[in-house]
Amino acid sequence: LVELMGGSITVRSHPGAGSVFSFSLRMPEACPEMQAVKQRTDRRSTGIRGQKAEILIIDDEENNRKVFAAMLRPLGFAVREVCNGKEGLKKAERQMPDLIICDLMMPEMDGIAFIKKIKQIPELKHIPVIASSASVFTEDRENSLAAGADGFLGKPVDRNLLTELLQDILQLEWDYEEKAGNRGGNPDILFCPPEEMLEEIYAQAKMGDISQIRNLLKQMETCGQSFGLFAEKLKSLADEFRVEDIARMMEQYMKSSRGNNP
Repeated sequence: LVELMGGSITVRSHPGAGSVFSFSLRMPEACPEMQAVKQRTDRRSTGIRGQKAEILIIDDEENNRKVFAAMLRPLGFAVREVCNGKEGLKKAERQMPDLIICDLMMPEMDGIAFIKKIKQIPELKHIPVIASSASVFTEDRENSLAAGADGFLGKPVDRNLLTELLQDILQLEWDYEEKAGNRGGNPDILFCPPEEMLEEIYAQAKMGDISQIRNLLKQMETCGQSFGLFAEKLKSLADEFRVEDIARMMEQYMKSSRGNNP
């Protein structure tokens, strides 16, 4: 992939010390449109304001569908899932979703064929379609837009870019979370687990082990302590696979816990 993009990759290895893999690429400067998206995504959306929307996910990989569902359902979207383009057309005819997210590489009917087909059906052509792909080639984006897609989303999926696309296409209004700096005071330390558990969650987040973090959440429930807002925040982050945000959250709670105990 690096070579296809005109780059080079190297490795330096020392016995007993380890190895360093690195690569270099010539990349274009970010366009003004991307800078505008970055400025608009400084605030984090927490849900849809007003009328809800239904989204159909078409992807042959179950894990990809789960990732989209985990991002969209907490925001208030109704999510339907199918595994290929043919099933997607049938589901779209029955459900008439507000928007479709479609993978490009699928068996039976790929994403490009699906987009062209749905845009030819009078009853369905008004439904906006976001094409999604892990491909690094710009022609995949260009081909999907030329076929009639209303947007393009790369994988792994950036949650902020996803919500920006949904806002632009569906003309949504969002509720936003309050900035941490505006809340004042420490986190809800009275409802915080012991420091040993915070450190364990932090360690699992650094390793990216979401399943173990969920097990720790179950342990909290088993012992009869939900820890209020702490557990709600952690579950929401785990459902969206936001391991870096979980690690930062644990750092904040551990710092506050230590400051609370002389």
